[in-house]
This record gives sequence, C-alpha cells and structure tokens, in this order.
Amino acid sequence: MQMNSRWLATLLSVLTLFAVLRLPTAEAADAPPAVQEPTQTKVHPLIGSWNWTAFKGSCQESYQYRADGSMVSRSGEAQAQWTYRVSPLPSALGFYKVLETATGNNGKRDCYGDPSEETGSERIKFMQLSPSLQRLIACKAESLAACYGPLERTP
Repeated sequence: MQMNSRWLATLLSVLTLFAVLRLPTAEAADAPPAVQEPTQTKVHPLIGSWNWTAFKGSCQESYQYRADGSMVSRSGEAQAQWTYRVSPLPSALGFYKVLETATGNNGKRDCYGDPSEETGSERIKFMQLSPSLQRLIACKAESLAACYGPLERTP
C-alpha cells in the first residue's frame, strides 16, 4: 500500500507539471495540429504620410512612404517618385537609416529652389520618430546637428 501511494503521488505531480507547462500528452500528440490564425506583419512606423511647413509657412513639403517600398515627395512645386529601404529597427541613437533612390520627377524646383533629383540618384536620411510615432525629424547623419522638421503624420 505504501508503494501505491508513492506511485499515485508521483503520477499526480507529473500530471500537474504537464498541465502547468502545457506539455503535450500522448492523446494530444495524436490529435491534428491546431489551426492558427495568420499573423499580421508589423507595419514599419515610417509608413504613412508626413507633412512639414518650411520657411515660416511659405512652403509645404510632404512625403508618403508606402508599404511596397515606394515613396512620393512634394516640396514646393517639385514632385518626385522614389523607392526606399529603411532599417527595421532604430539604431542605438534612435535613428532609422533610410536609403532613397529617385525613380522620376516633374522637373520643377523644391522649397529650397533646387531642381528635382535626377532619376537614379540616391540619398541617405536618418529619421527619428517621436515616442507617439506622430512626428519625425529627418537628418543628414545620426545626429541632431543637421535636421529638418518636425514632420507631422497625416491621415
């Protein structure tokens, strides 16, 4: 009788452990796998439309980053199309590295009076988003020394 009670106590401990850890039992191993809902990929926080008013309200800039890796920009009269690649996570300094490649433009001048970027030209920006993900600044390097913005997310 003593041996049976030890065996029963051990069995109860093992079953409790299976229940707590949710380890599969022999019956569960024979069951068909559970159907899982497809997981949605997380949308990068840069994706969306961003606006900025430059030169004390005299010029508008907007950027629309799309999930397919394309981007449309408007600055003054200039309109351009781009492709872009962005780091999935910010750096230790909090910046996303963005490589943009011009794919087309309307040939007009931007807010700074500069001509549109030539097709095929590349530029690198370092973008830092606010904690709310509703504002960002764009910088020439991973530093706040040469930046513009803040750009506001728009619906």
